[in-house]
Formats: sequence, structure tokens, C-alpha cells
Amino acid sequence: MLSWAREVVFWARLVVFSAFALLGSFAVRQPEKKGKGSGRTKVAVIGGGIAGTSVAWALRILPDADADAAAAAVDVTLFESRDVLGGNAKTQSWPRTGLRTGVSVLAWPEAYFKNYEALLKRLRVPTAAARPRFVVSLDGQTPSWAHGAPGLNTAWHPDMARWDLAVAFIRSVNGFFACTLPAALRRCTPSFLHGVLPGGVPEGKAGRVPSFYEVSYLNPLNLVPARVVMRAFGVSQAFWNCVAVPVYSSSFLTGTLRDVPACILPALDDIISVGQRAPGELRTWAGHSGGVFDAMAAAIGEQRIRLASQIAAVEVAGGGQRVRFADGSCEYFDYVIFACPANSVNDLTKACRKTRSPLFDLVVDNVRYETERDRNFVHGDVHTDRNVLPAGAVRDLVLSEGFSNYVRVLNREKGLCSNVFCLGTWVPAAVRAREAAGEGVRAADCLDLYVSYDACRNAENEADAAVDVGVEEPRPDGGKVVGTVDNSYAHPVLSAKAMALASSLALLQGRHRLFFCGSYATPGNGHDLSHLSGLAAASAVLEAINGEASDPLKYYAHRNYADSATARDFVLLRQLMGL
Repeated sequence: MLSWAREVVFWARLVVFSAFALLGSFAVRQPEKKGKGSGRTKVAVIGGGIAGTSVAWALRILPDADADAAAAAVDVTLFESRDVLGGNAKTQSWPRTGLRTGVSVLAWPEAYFKNYEALLKRLRVPTAAARPRFVVSLDGQTPSWAHGAPGLNTAWHPDMARWDLAVAFIRSVNGFFACTLPAALRRCTPSFLHGVLPGGVPEGKAGRVPSFYEVSYLNPLNLVPARVVMRAFGVSQAFWNCVAVPVYSSSFLTGTLRDVPACILPALDDIISVGQRAPGELRTWAGHSGGVFDAMAAAIGEQRIRLASQIAAVEVAGGGQRVRFADGSCEYFDYVIFACPANSVNDLTKACRKTRSPLFDLVVDNVRYETERDRNFVHGDVHTDRNVLPAGAVRDLVLSEGFSNYVRVLNREKGLCSNVFCLGTWVPAAVRAREAAGEGVRAADCLDLYVSYDACRNAENEADAAVDVGVEEPRPDGGKVVGTVDNSYAHPVLSAKAMALASSLALLQGRHRLFFCGSYATPGNGHDLSHLSGLAAASAVLEAINGEASDPLKYYAHRNYADSATARDFVLLRQLMGL
């Protein structure tokens, strides 16, 4: 009962504080401007993932001659606490083979990731087709469900058919709120009401092209958990626990999907379906994600990137911001763009009361990450030991048929799963190396590339690691472990509450010359969302520097490579972010 009371208090405070912030935004137009002719502008970007690197890149690389003049007047510095750029897109160099592959953020749907695809084209980073497929086992010895295996999935066929019906229903509801309602109602957000986008939305038919950004806050399915809709359509709890959660847990980095809003299921189903249709084609890097960051870093300039930076605080100072470092030194900037997780924003600003308005406190304090409630995917072992795949039917199926993931359901009620990412079976660099090697030891080395998430090891206590049935999961031989993956604070919890916080964060954009980008500032998680949020923040800063509002597409860094649907996503996200 106490938890319900806390939720009621949270929602009441969010509504009241957002209303006051919205009224204030009409009286004082944001963001705060620097104005033309004010000299060289210093911009600090904190966070070297795809969002932060995109901000710095966009501030350095602009397509128009007049925009180049603006870029020359911007002195941007990119700060990253780790010793390499990349954020969640981590890579691994494999011994014996000399290969370097991604070990997280491995593939994406081209139809949805329009802006990320445009970025890769501009950077001339090659991509390749991929069809990730999953094998699920309940007992750790035999497959119980697999993509594209009708004979194996016979027992699940009724649930799979009902799943397809439920997804079709959700898609129609989403389409109604994205297409049928008047535009003013479709995008009923604080930033839309404020009307800070003079350029408007490029022409295009909403809902006809897949998009993460056709979001209406009036859609009731934003508030209804996906499991509730599935239950209403007759999808069994067993299918949810034994198929849907194991498959989608690798996308969300959690086995706790009870709060996932129903509105996102059509996008998930388009990416990886657990219904009756065949797995769709995704895209992945022909090499690895490091090539993207290397190309962007070259454009930004080595002197503007500071790795292993330990920032202690960000404080309002005069007309800008003071960035204090752990060694006691400090620097002054006209604008600061936070492209780091919300918990880091909280830590860096907690000492500055000028920054911390009641709405700021409420939003930043309440963003939650999956690693705070579910440790399934906190740490992963990068290794070459194929014995993590159970000998017999499971291993034969995975390796011979080229499946990308083996998922073992350990505890159905708690969503406890172990997950083995089998990179050597499908990642283009590994496939090419295997084909070139033919048969023999080198071909086997190129096949045995794994990332294992052991839910029992990551569990906080023995009770959480209790296995339902079957044998304990094998762990990789320590001598074959070549690295680790740390996913701490990688994905915000995706829920109605998170969507509301992102909407309210739009009211804070530009205040005290602070901007926010990254996954928690958008309607969901994904490389396209984070990359595009970085471009949106960069264009907003440039408008603030110029001292006047302008067509946002003027600063659209990809427009030579973009069609109207790509540009439309860019403008829609700017509206959602309050920029």
C-alpha cells in the first residue's frame, strides 16, 4: 500500500511541477540565448557514447557554408570518463583470430534506424544484412522454442497466433493516434504546446513509414503494460515467461518486462518477432561499431576529445557553466550538454541549487535503469568456450543452423535467464573469416566467439538464483575468458513513468544553458534515438548561439543523405525533446 501511495505522490508532483515549468516557459522563451557577435562559444559535451559523440560531431561538421561559419565560432570539447569512446557499443579484439567484433549493440532495423543509417552513409561505414535468431531451452538440455523451427514450436502455435493478433490490434491503435487525430492532438506534449519549432514537421504521411517518433501522449496503450494486452488476447503466461521474456530480454538487458508499455510491441515485433512470421532482416556493421566512432572522432579532432576525464561537478557561473574536475581544476563553458546517464547528471549537479529546480530534482532523481532492479545482464564474460552450449541437441542446432542466441530459462516467475550471444555464427567479420579459413582450427576459432550472461552469478543472493528445472548452467573456462562486458546504467527502464519523465525533461532543456540528450531524454532505447537526440541538442545549441530561431533542417547534418521520412524523424524528436 505504501508503494501505491508513493506512486500517487510522484505523479501528482510531476503534474504540478510540469505545469509551473510550462507556464514559465511561455513567459521566458527557452533556451537562453548567447546572441550573435558575442565571440567564440565554448561548449562542453559530457559523455562519449553515440549521443555525446554525435553532438560534438554535428557541431564540427555542418553541410552549409553559413553553417560552417557558425561551426568555426564553436569551441566544443567532448569529455568521456572511460579511455575509449563508444558508450554501450562495446567491441572486443579476439586473440588467435585477430578479429575485432562488437559484443553489445549488435544489429538494428533499417526501417526504424533511418538517421543512424544516414550517419553510416556519410561516414562511409559499410554495413551488412543479418538475421539474428534465438533458441530457448527450459531444462538446459533440449530446445523448447526456436525461430523458424515449426516442428519444434508446435506446442506454442496457438500462443504465437494470438501474439500476432494482439500486435495487429496494438498497431491499429497506435496508427489511430499517430495518423487519424489532428496534429495538435497527436503530438500533445509540452514542447509542442510551446511551439519552439518554427520550421514545423516536413511533409509526410504519419504512420506509413515505421518510426519510433510518431508518439502521441494521448495513446492509452502508453499506460497499459504489454502483458495485460497479451493476456486479454489469450496469450498464456507460460508463453510470456518461456518465450517472449527470454527473447526480448537481450534487447532490454533485463528479464523484468512487466512494465513495458504495450505501444512499443509492434516495433519490437518488426525487429524480432516471437509470432508466426519469419525473422526479419536487420543490419549490422560489416566490421564493428568502433569504425563509426573512429570516423566521428577524426572529424571532431583529437585535441577536442578528453578521455579518462574525471568531472566532479557542473555549476552555474555567471552567464554559463563551470566544470570542476576531480583534481581541483576547473574550466568555464557557455553551454553544457549532458550526454551521460541520468544518475551521473544527478551526481554532477547536486551541489548547485541554481540548477536544481523542483522539476529538475523530480525528473533526474526518478530515472531508473534496468541494472538497478535486475542484474541478469550487468556483467558478461567474453570468451571462446563452446562448452557453455549444452552438448547435444542445443549445441548442434545453434552452431549448425547459425543461431545468434541461446537462452536458458532458469526461473520463470522471476524472469531469470542466462543468455549466450554466439557471435561467430552470424557476425559478418567472423563469417568472412570462417569462409576464408575453410576447415580446421582457424575456422573453429572464428566460430567460437561468445558473450555469456550468467544470471545466477549476477544474482544478488542465492534465492534469486534458484533454478526451476534441469541442470545448472555451465560457465566458461576461466582460461578461455578474454574480456568482460559491463552494462551498468546502459538502458533506462522502459515504462509509462519513463515516458512521462522524458516529456517533462523537455521543459528543462536550455535552462541555465544546459541541454540533455541520450536514451532517457527520448521515447525509448536505441542507437538511432540516442544519435538523433545528440543531433537535436547540437542544432538547438547552434540556434541559441545565433540568437534567433531558424529552420531546424538548416542544421540537419545528414540532409544530403536523407529522405523526407528521415528528416521527419529528426524534427519529431526535436519536438518531443522540447528543442
